[in-house]
Amino acid sequence: MSGARRLVHETWGDHAALLARSEHGRDGSVGVVRPQVVDVASPNDPLHLELGGRLDHVAVSFETYGELDARGANAVLVCHALTGSAHAAGRHGPHDVPGWWDPLIGAGRALDVRSHFVVSSNVLGGCYGSTGPTSIDPTTGRSYGPTFPRFTVRDMVEVQRRLLDHLGVQRLRAVVGGSMGGMQALEWAVTHPERVGALVAIAIGARHSAWAIGLNEVARRARICRASSAPAAGARLTEAFAREVLRCG
Repeated sequence: MSGARRLVHETWGDHAALLARSEHGRDGSVGVVRPQVVDVASPNDPLHLELGGRLDHVAVSFETYGELDARGANAVLVCHALTGSAHAAGRHGPHDVPGWWDPLIGAGRALDVRSHFVVSSNVLGGCYGSTGPTSIDPTTGRSYGPTFPRFTVRDMVEVQRRLLDHLGVQRLRAVVGGSMGGMQALEWAVTHPERVGALVAIAIGARHSAWAIGLNEVARRARICRASSAPAAGARLTEAFAREVLRCG
């Protein structure tokens, strides 16, 4: 039957849901997509980090959906949360897992690719193609690991700005993100208000409480423990701590 739908269980990123899918939508909302990588820094134009470090090369993994208009003004930037990637929609292959926001991006969906040019990138320091601790430090020939310079959400946004300049985006219709992605959306409003038409900041506040800062500091120390001398103990500490936070919430 034309237009028939069926219930399917799908996962994208760390999330899962029961969705009504068209029988003809096997490739996902935007079909098969191709991840891309571009270097947005150079020795002549390095990325100076807010806390004092410097990166001469910054690779950015990204995906785009839809077409940029002639004025470069129909773009929507999608910002992922802490563990996310640039793969927000579609599939990399016919049988691959769809992007983490696949139900929201596509023709006739919340982020409609018929009228919007949607951009999703892996943040600075991410684990899915952008420059981060697993990247090679050109001064040593080995991965940065724990020596990767400290960076902030403002640095993430600066990398995104450079990517958008590379793509020819002049102005964003909106910046959309949840959790750490919401932090990036708020930072865009602070540092580049003239380039942002609207914000959709989900599950985030304008500032952290002392309690939230303390929780994040404990989690950070647990991760450092995992990456250095006691990986098993660090992993157990992180998992136990996460369970307690969820219970408190």
